[in-house]
Amino acid sequence: MNMDELLGDVSNGTNAKDDIIALKRFHRTYLGGSRRMNQRCHETQPYIEGQEIVYIDVNERTDWDYYATYTLEVERWLIDHCGWEPTTTTLMKEQGINYQDTECVCILEKGDHQIVLRRCAEFYREIFETIPIWFYYRYLWKSSPEHDYGIGTAEIQPIFETLFMLKHKWSK
Repeated sequence: MNMDELLGDVSNGTNAKDDIIALKRFHRTYLGGSRRMNQRCHETQPYIEGQEIVYIDVNERTDWDYYATYTLEVERWLIDHCGWEPTTTTLMKEQGINYQDTECVCILEKGDHQIVLRRCAEFYREIFETIPIWFYYRYLWKSSPEHDYGIGTAEIQPIFETLFMLKHKWSK
């Protein structure tokens, strides 16, 4: 049974949030990025700098980042049925210019929503969920107020690659 048969008309492909809700019924899909870190700030302790409590702030302009384990079926369903498109970064990777981390297979987007299809979402989740909020705030959050011009992918990718390497080493 394919995804269209399983999901039926749960998502008609017009709303990215509905697509993600439908995908979650069939395939483990996780919220990531600054919206997930914002949730973690409220679930645990926020980042405390000096005497000031600093949160990962989100607003209506903040994009939505999700991740899931890659399968060709999931990729095709999102593209063909729901109208998601490969990001410029994914298209560049296909041309041999790689700005993605090694655990990323492709990134799809629709409006202000992105989904990173990863080799193993659970592997990434184990790492992402243990990143201290202060570390994310200072070194991984593209919108961190600590950086006048934000943090670029070129600075973030090597940090994640190091975390992946350490996780692989510790898992042996």
